[in-house]
Amino acid sequence: MSFWGCTVSASKPIKIDKHEGQLLHLSQACLEPEAPKGASAKLVVEHGGNKYAVASLREGGMEFCALDLFVDSDAQFTVIGKAGVHLTGYFESDELMDDASDNEQATPAKSAKAVAPKATTPVSPAKAAAPSPAKGKRPHQLSQARKPYL
Repeated sequence: MSFWGCTVSASKPIKIDKHEGQLLHLSQACLEPEAPKGASAKLVVEHGGNKYAVASLREGGMEFCALDLFVDSDAQFTVIGKAGVHLTGYFESDELMDDASDNEQATPAKSAKAVAPKATTPVSPAKAAAPSPAKGKRPHQLSQARKPYL
């Protein structure tokens, strides 16, 4: 894994180029420290010809947003608003996903022990309809209504 970071603004969109065998894990979007008072920024990602809003940030309000976004192909980030946004994350190998699925297939399934269901004692309709002794009691009276377990 290696750290990645950039600053995106309305005048400076950022294109993320795919690194062979790597995924960009975008972890956080944060307003730049120099954001004007009350400024806002909407972070937008363009992928496959479509635009998607990822975060909406406002100085003095929600100034950062935790993300869990994986980017595995060319994408472009832009900002709509008057404040810049710092994006941080890291590159990780996309082989980790392949290794995890390989390990699941290589691990033999554990055999489950057959468990017989517990026998239940039939209850008469009269007992089933009878109110519980704790019903209507106050919490300090509940301990008196219960029988001790032996």
